[in-house]
Amino acid sequence: MAGRFSTALRTNFSSISPMSPESRMVSVQRVRLSSHHHASRAKHTKHDATGAALFPPFVELEIARYPREQGCYLFHICADGQGTDTWHESIDDAIDQAEWEFGVKPEEWIRSESP
Repeated sequence: MAGRFSTALRTNFSSISPMSPESRMVSVQRVRLSSHHHASRAKHTKHDATGAALFPPFVELEIARYPREQGCYLFHICADGQGTDTWHESIDDAIDQAEWEFGVKPEEWIRSESP
């Protein structure tokens, strides 16, 4: 479910060789949204030829970054694999955003960084 969205976002358009480890985004932390979290306080829309529409409810959040970079992305993932993201200057900023937007407490995050 979340893998479809996450895998699609691992493409890097920088000048780093696509085969180098620096070109791969790394998942740092993730959390599954449940009944004790509230719906997003922000409106996330998707746009296509038919116009704009709201995303279905998000079921998972993932924080990911490129190696050696301080900035990170907070991915908002729907049950059907659709999703969107926001960019943050630090992991702490992304965690703060998730707490404000969904009520996710910092201790709820599961570390997922891989080598």
